[in-house]
Order: sequence, then structure tokens, then C-alpha cells
Amino acid sequence: MRRTRWLTLVLIATTMASMVPLGGQFLVDRKIRLRSLIPADPPPAPVMVRVAGHHVVITGALVRAVQSDHLTLRAWAPTPTIQVRQPDGLAPVTIDVENLPRRMQLEASGPVAESPHGTTRTLRFAPQATRTLSFTDSSHGVTFAVLGDTGDSDTFTEALCLASRQGADFLLHTGDLIYRDEQIPHLEAMLSTAPLPVFLVRGNHDYRNTARLRMMRKLAPPYYTFHLGGLTAIILDNGTDYVPTLWSRSTQYHWLRALFSMPREGPVVVAMHIPPFDLQRPSQPKAMLDHAFAQQLMRDFSRAGVAAVFTGHIHASYRWERDGIPYVISGEGYNTPTSLHHMAWVQVRGGEVHIELRPIEQQTQH
Repeated sequence: MRRTRWLTLVLIATTMASMVPLGGQFLVDRKIRLRSLIPADPPPAPVMVRVAGHHVVITGALVRAVQSDHLTLRAWAPTPTIQVRQPDGLAPVTIDVENLPRRMQLEASGPVAESPHGTTRTLRFAPQATRTLSFTDSSHGVTFAVLGDTGDSDTFTEALCLASRQGADFLLHTGDLIYRDEQIPHLEAMLSTAPLPVFLVRGNHDYRNTARLRMMRKLAPPYYTFHLGGLTAIILDNGTDYVPTLWSRSTQYHWLRALFSMPREGPVVVAMHIPPFDLQRPSQPKAMLDHAFAQQLMRDFSRAGVAAVFTGHIHASYRWERDGIPYVISGEGYNTPTSLHHMAWVQVRGGEVHIELRPIEQQTQH
């Protein structure tokens, strides 16, 4: 009996000792608590909402607010669609669609009164007469900026203004939008008044607590894809080690493999927060911790013919080549008055992807 008790105590002590590093990893940031750990968000799916009695299905956008006859959406893709599944009576509805590229054109199955306000379109229609509305674009080619690791910095504001002035269709944010909880109200205001759309990647700081994650869930799914001007953009979520997101058996990885197997035309680019490798500091890399899976991802990118991979996380600007694919680090969105910041500038023309790293401050005029 004593021997059994002794073995039991040893087993308990060993188990507790082995859990100490794991617990330390979970609680490395004091704002993280075990109760805040959540299952991974599901893949993007259509959203059904009821407004003025009508049942409406939305793809490519998230619902920000619902009033009696008024709906506010934020587009996470440049081509959202609105479909009335079950109209109820003759009551008209008004829908504001935020975060749209200015070049998008509305196609509708019936009459719609449309009013543009910057990156927002206000649509007023009668669901009995107009059952389907979609935003499309027949242009070939697209221009966009890439920047991450911003918080609510002045650098981020300047990059948005510069990208808009120089004709970018949107800015692709490579994660770590939120560094401190008190930034959230200012960031919400910045994004709602941004001069061009901002499509988002989730970063590790964006997962720090439920308040930050709640904001991110109002802006975009954790991973998704969209098409514009012949370009296919794939947004991946590898911003955290606390939630099971991107690994070999994850729902996200199976989604990615299925996406790569589909026929497509035009170039494909991938964006995620943490790069799969880091040539900046080989002794203390800031790359993905699962090195074997990172190598698998890069093989998948190569086989799929990915034209470029954009990441942040490293607070610098680099362009590294691997298997003929440019891996572009664009993580200089923070405030540092003693250094010059850059953002990636991407132009897609005739199936070719051209990338350069452009300074932000020197070209900004107030």
C-alpha cells in the first residue's frame, strides 16, 4: 500500500512539474487567463440576419449593427453579396456597406438607390422587388499597400493617407493591429474613417484577450480569400500559439489545401502574420515555432505557384527569396521617430506581381 501511495505521489509531482512550462507559456502575458482561451473560429460562412422582417443572407461582409429597417455591414472582401431569401411585406430597407474599394460596381436584380460616402455605400431598396445585390469589378490589375504591427500609430495614419493618394485600391494589414486595450476606440474610429479599405490579418497581440478578439471578430474572419482585378488573395491566421489555428490537422490547413486544388486564373498571394522563416536573427528567430510545418507550408506555396507571401511580426522591412517566391516582411507600422518606416507597395498587371518597399514619412505631405 505504501509503495502504491509513493508511486502515486511521484506521478502527481512529475505531472505537475511537466505542466509548469506549459502553464508559463499560457500565462506569459498577464492579460491572458485560462478562462479566456477559446476554440478556433470557424471558416468564413454566409451570415443570415433579419431586418424589417426580411431574411437576408450576406457573404463577404460582417454585420456591425442591426436596427429596425437599417443594416450596417463591414466588407472583409471587396466583392460582398446581399441576398434576400424571404422578403416580408413591402417595407424598404437601408444597408450601409463599409470598407469597399471605390472602383467596385453594384449589380442588382431590381431598383436600388445607391449613395457613395468614401469607402461606404448606402443602399436603399425594397426586398420584394430587389432580391440580390452584389459588388463586382471587371477591371484587370490591382494596386495595394501592405503594412503591419501598427497599433494606432501616426505611422499607420500616414501610410493610409499615402496609399490612398498614390492610388492603392486597399491596404492589407499583416497583423498586430492592437497593442494596448486603450487603443481600441481610436482604432475603431481610424478604420471607420480610413481613406481606403483595410483588409486584416490577425496577429499575436490581437489575440491577447477577449476585448481585442471581440474587435477583430467585428472586422474580418480569422482566415479567408478574395479576388480583385485578376488577383487571388489568401489570408491565413497563424497569429497565436494559444489557440489551435494553423497546423497540419487544422480545419484551416484543410481549407487551404482545398483552395490550392481549385482551378484559377491570375496570380495568387498569401498573407499571414508570422513568417515561416527568419533570416534577420538566426540565433533568435521570430519565425513560426513549428519548423516542420513551416517547411510544409512553403512546399505547398511552391507547388501552388504562389506569387508572393506577405507577413509582419518582425518590426522591419525585408524581402527574402525562397524557392523563387518573395517573402516580404512589412512590420514597420509602429512609431519610431529616429528611423524611417516603409510599407510594401504591390502592383498586379498582366498576371505579373511587382513589389517594392516604399518609405512612408518622406513622401507624406501635410
